[in-house]
Amino acid sequence: KDVIRIGFTGIVSLPVAWLGVIIAQSWMERCLARTAKGEYQRVLDYFKEYCANNKCKFEEIDIDKVRGNTHPGYKVSYEDGWYFTLDIDKPALEFQGIPSTFEDILKNKDRLQKELFDVVNKMGIHAFRLKDMYSHGHVNIGTKELIEANKLLVRNFIVDFLNHPELSSGILGNSKLKAYNPITDQTTVNNIRHVLQRYDNGDLTFSDFARSLQGSLGGWDASISLNTLFTQKGYGPGDIRFAYDLKKQRIEIRSVRAQRNANDWYLITKLFDRRIKYLSQFTEPIDINDYEPEPTMKVKVKKFQKYVEEMGENVEDYKELLPNRICKFFL
Repeated sequence: KDVIRIGFTGIVSLPVAWLGVIIAQSWMERCLARTAKGEYQRVLDYFKEYCANNKCKFEEIDIDKVRGNTHPGYKVSYEDGWYFTLDIDKPALEFQGIPSTFEDILKNKDRLQKELFDVVNKMGIHAFRLKDMYSHGHVNIGTKELIEANKLLVRNFIVDFLNHPELSSGILGNSKLKAYNPITDQTTVNNIRHVLQRYDNGDLTFSDFARSLQGSLGGWDASISLNTLFTQKGYGPGDIRFAYDLKKQRIEIRSVRAQRNANDWYLITKLFDRRIKYLSQFTEPIDINDYEPEPTMKVKVKKFQKYVEEMGENVEDYKELLPNRICKFFL
């Protein structure tokens, strides 16, 4: 079952000028973090009281972050097992959902809207989307069963995403800080192609393939992250060593705007669900495309239209995901 988590972002950093960006952003993030802390407490107080009087459970839990460390968070769970978690990450409120198939997400869409989005929206907390650079609603796609059953599909999904940089440079998001497009020149493409060839020739295990490919992408904050697909060593002070729980293997699509509502979440998961089904038809490895300079937004929109239509979908169904400034380029 493909595991997909909710990444609804509430309060995030405001835009700052590039001059003195590190100092300015650091100062602003500290200020916004204090504001987010207050908003976070309001959300916690609401669900604590709500669950005391309704059929749900509010409890403190350890939130497992990507690099293996944990910190306190909270969980709101219901009698049928459905739940979501509450967390704060510097100046952002972060909500994560129960690992779900696409069918589960469709089934619980109205429930998610009522129990979470409507509640926080009434508190004045909304997804930040005024500036794409600071809007993040990461999508995590579980790969444990896929890796065991169809490594080619996982490999091809990763390459296919990299072959469509328009997704991470305007269509689904456009963050050059925390979810940048890693394909910046032909040298990068050549490095990725070399890793793919070694894996396809049987010279790399899947774990080593993921590690080598992540290195070629240039770091943790690329538009796609593979860092739970392999065992990490030597991260942090004192050469801390740890291994990931293989049950939590996933691909993180980072370059996605924060979801405003449950329908945004439904549409973005539908898009990737349909893409996985489309790619499952391929019986041979997909090659990485050669580097191309970043095109105009009009060209990006045409590429996205083809991306959607080649898998048998109607692009009209996905326009709601895109800002009006981008939708105007559709014919």
